[in-house]
Amino acid sequence: MHIMRAGRKARVGLVMLAVAATGSIVAAEKSDYTGSSRCAECHKQQAVSWSETLHSRFMRAPTNDATLEEWRVFSASAPVAVEKVAYVLGNMHKLVFLEKNADGLVPMDHQYNLDLRKWESFSRDLWDHHADGAKTDSSKKIDWNERCAGCHTTGYDRKTRTYVEPSIACEQCHGPGKKHAETTKRDDIVNPASAPQALRIYVCAQCHSRGQSVVDALPYPSGFVPGSDLSKIFTFDKPVPGKATELFWDNGAAKQHHSQFNEFRESKLFDSD
Repeated sequence: MHIMRAGRKARVGLVMLAVAATGSIVAAEKSDYTGSSRCAECHKQQAVSWSETLHSRFMRAPTNDATLEEWRVFSASAPVAVEKVAYVLGNMHKLVFLEKNADGLVPMDHQYNLDLRKWESFSRDLWDHHADGAKTDSSKKIDWNERCAGCHTTGYDRKTRTYVEPSIACEQCHGPGKKHAETTKRDDIVNPASAPQALRIYVCAQCHSRGQSVVDALPYPSGFVPGSDLSKIFTFDKPVPGKATELFWDNGAAKQHHSQFNEFRESKLFDSD
């Protein structure tokens, strides 16, 4: 027996349940966000389409994950305390488990390898070499809120260490939607498809790139709002021509995950019309 990925119908149902169950961690009246469950009231077809993407399952509570019971059966002596798992990350290759402590969320010491179908020690390689290229101190717990939350949640607020909802939901790509939900006017929400190309690609680049925030040196663009110029608040890491670095190979190809935009902006296609 091994862990199986959820089927289409199960995945859709679980994701929509997760949206309804988690709600908004940041109170709606104190935010410009409304949450994807409100978006789904009018955009049902889009909500179902989104629920079938990996974005919708990027970060999920174990109670909304189809594989939780299979973990129990697969490994009765699982090296992680299942009852302490607050969220599950990953869909394709590895599952990372987050638990809560006094400072927020931290990765647990073991992860599950979907390709090899076995438990293994948590790999810090995926979390190393972020903004400044310095390796993570493996003796310390990774501050997930500081390093990762901006791209694993929607509407993350670094000051309060809170977010509107887990995973990449509607407002992570369309911007805060409370005003649009109230007026239903198209001009009150960001539509990436209608934005100028230079700004449109930044909607994806906010999480599919390596670099650091200009203001606070975080490895993600803290405070970015879709429709704005990401390059003004975020410095993108660049390969060194002919030299292999911690982030890139000597041919300019990325070594690390979520570096798609870094590669794209170095290509001839980036400046083409």
